[in-house]
Amino acid sequence: MTAEAEHAVPNEIIRQAGQRLREDRGTRAEQLADLERSVEHLPPAEVEESAHTRMDNLREILKEIDGALQRVQDGTYGRCERCAKDIPPGRLEILPHARFCVACQQRNAR
Repeated sequence: MTAEAEHAVPNEIIRQAGQRLREDRGTRAEQLADLERSVEHLPPAEVEESAHTRMDNLREILKEIDGALQRVQDGTYGRCERCAKDIPPGRLEILPHARFCVACQQRNAR
């Protein structure tokens, strides 16, 4: 068995993550559409800053989810984008769109 095979994220975890990501994407896209509809007819001065912040956050998470779905499709899902080591399945379960292992995420935060 090669080192790569020993550390590969199991296909079942990838399949489940893909399903969760698609479901989460649908939910977040619906939330964004609802929020956009709620402010579209208001004058910009009447839209609360928190609405803009929520819309920005939803757009950002949608980009992260789309990136994760692309990684599922191209076979790189579950690998840290910085060190190329596998992201532990528990981290992927909690944060299915994770791009980095915990150590690299902490380094990026500094």
